[in-house]
Amino acid sequence: MHPIAQRLAELPVFREMEARRALIAVSGGSDSVALLRLCHAVWTRPDRDIVVAHFDHALRSDSADDARWVAELCARLGIPCRQQRSNGFEKGSEEELRRERYAFLESVALAESCGAILTGHSAEDQAETILHHLLRGTGLAGLAGIPESRALSSGVHVIRPLLSFRRAELRDYLRETNQEYREDPTNAAGDYTRNRLRNEVFPFLAALGFETAVGQIGRLAGQFREAQQALEWMADVSLDVELLPPGDAEEEGVEVVRLSTEGFAAMPRHLAREMCVALWKRMDWPRKHMGYDDWNRLVEFAVAGKTLHLPGGIEADSRDGVLRLRKLRGH
Repeated sequence: MHPIAQRLAELPVFREMEARRALIAVSGGSDSVALLRLCHAVWTRPDRDIVVAHFDHALRSDSADDARWVAELCARLGIPCRQQRSNGFEKGSEEELRRERYAFLESVALAESCGAILTGHSAEDQAETILHHLLRGTGLAGLAGIPESRALSSGVHVIRPLLSFRRAELRDYLRETNQEYREDPTNAAGDYTRNRLRNEVFPFLAALGFETAVGQIGRLAGQFREAQQALEWMADVSLDVELLPPGDAEEEGVEVVRLSTEGFAAMPRHLAREMCVALWKRMDWPRKHMGYDDWNRLVEFAVAGKTLHLPGGIEADSRDGVLRLRKLRGH
């Protein structure tokens, strides 16, 4: 077995999902094609355990050529391939494109009884993501970067086994195995921030002598991820301590949570904010429009004692040592 394939097979995140039927997202680029060929080499029954999915965003007039190329590769490997072309022909934001792509991947995974979706994100993707988050403004969770594994609401897991692999070594593997791949010309365009980080910022850092920047950022992400996991654990414990029994009956359809405000004044501000985030997660309240300033205001308000209106129809009232949160009907 090729050393890179052996290294992949020994990764804990890869071994955990080895028994699952897996969907591999393949764009035709070097990273995803390397992932497909590596998995094909490692899996004992690839024709039964692997399905490939290719989503055509239709951003180029010749993008259908990539779809045909991926289908032909899968046919040679004896692996089923599911494809879809986007209905929209206008460029969306990077986030909009990502949502469209993942919605397709999840639907195929469920239809094909796949417990995991594998993507070819490499060490370069991790470094670009973290630097992008840092420049755009982020908290500790954002600096943790792309997680190796995360569960979707459907129960399907998204797994990224190549995060510790450099793009150069993946391309070396493809050359050694005589496997071609597709070069997407839009990756060289300056329209998207991530492209400029990849094509301008990291080469500039390398020219300054920081050739190991990608690896160093990836290692830092791991430390941030461990710190965030510890913080989330402490937040859950703190939430259990501060939660109070429900008060008097409320009107129907209104969710009410009561917390002691004593702990808010004593605990570090960062932990207090994270405890509020843990509460929102536990109650399944919307967090999309809750930003740093909102979490900070909530913590300050819990200590000061006043009325506060938050995004998502949450109303907070703090008095007599009790923080009372109500999720209003219709939100």
